[in-house]
Amino acid sequence: MVVITFIEVIKKASQFVKGIFNKIIFVLRTQLYDMYYYPLGFDEFARILKKWKEEKLPKLIYVSERFDCDDFAACFQAFIVEESRKNACGRAFGSLCIEKTCGGHAWNFVLVETKKGVEFICIEPQLGELVPCTGESFDKFRYNLQWIIG
Repeated sequence: MVVITFIEVIKKASQFVKGIFNKIIFVLRTQLYDMYYYPLGFDEFARILKKWKEEKLPKLIYVSERFDCDDFAACFQAFIVEESRKNACGRAFGSLCIEKTCGGHAWNFVLVETKKGVEFICIEPQLGELVPCTGESFDKFRYNLQWIIG
């Protein structure tokens, strides 16, 4: 079983933050509550994500300001823990832009063990889809990671 330290999680996440000032803010705002993190295996991650999309997500209803992006992210994090008994998932915070409109947003990150080692993968819990931690998604939204909680 692979285990990584909270310092390694910060290093993996900070690669998606551009600019020295933004990296400093990232480190100051990030909150990681465990010393060690236990990544999901790739097959385990795929199984849990499929279950989220097929069983849990259809039961969740978006309600502006009452059950929105941060609530979906909290539910997804809890779902990963419940299904795996591992602390491999956390919440990502930053901005989400479409064309020239931007706003605050929350999504998730998952630590996944692959053939390349442990990867920091971002998920949009409202869709159950992989998204870039920073960059443009398949549906033309631009994610900009600013800090994480896990």
